[in-house]
Amino acid sequence: MGKSRGVRSVIHCVNGAQYDVSSAADWSSSDHDIFTVDNQSSKGYVTPLNIGSSYLFATYLDGIYVAKYNINVVDAALKNITLSIGRAKNELAAGETI
Repeated sequence: MGKSRGVRSVIHCVNGAQYDVSSAADWSSSDHDIFTVDNQSSKGYVTPLNIGSSYLFATYLDGIYVAKYNINVVDAALKNITLSIGRAKNELAAGETI
């Protein structure tokens, strides 16, 4: 939660050309309680706020082109924890503190 991630908006033309319009697109979220999206300085950066689902919209050329993408914000799940004393043999002397 709270960590922003950048999203790109790419236009695909019928002639096969592709154009990244991320900085020129207008960005919005259908539910600002789930996530916000920067439409000013770092255009297209999504910041999750709460668990849930919301649509991300990118519009280009005053709304002539519109794309929407459903984003599901889920709770982070811990995969594993690794402990180490930072020594090759992982040995401690009696009474030693690390």
